[in-house]
Amino acid sequence: MKFDGFLTSIAKTRTIQRRERQWRSPADLNEGDRPALRDVRPEQHFTQPPPRYSEASLVKKLEELGIGRPSTYASIIQVLQDRSYVRLDKKRFIPEDRGRIVVAFLHEFFKRYVEYDFTADLESQLDDISGGRIDWKAVLRDFWQASVQPSKVRAT
Repeated sequence: MKFDGFLTSIAKTRTIQRRERQWRSPADLNEGDRPALRDVRPEQHFTQPPPRYSEASLVKKLEELGIGRPSTYASIIQVLQDRSYVRLDKKRFIPEDRGRIVVAFLHEFFKRYVEYDFTADLESQLDDISGGRIDWKAVLRDFWQASVQPSKVRAT
């Protein structure tokens, strides 16, 4: 035998199937057996959605994700309200239909640019540009090279 690839694959598949059978059917149960009931708890539990963001919790989340700077947090919050993306109700942000539509549109057509890591990395690069540690032309070149991929360019 020169190569046992197929046989190895078959052996692994059979091992996985054997493990699944053992997991699915406990050892001492047969068809028609009535297993003993251990415990029934008549408790009802309702899951709660995560709490809405407040101004403070939104700023905390932005800091955790590395998005924005202390000098920009107030303007970010103001833009969200001025453009009617959210409304403030009992000190909590409630998303408006316009905000939901904009988010859905951005995720559909500009997914890469609304990712947290992309935003945080770009802000870090902008800090490096302002500090003179990297060349702004190199950042722009890398940005556009990553943005225009042959698979995304449509022929007319």
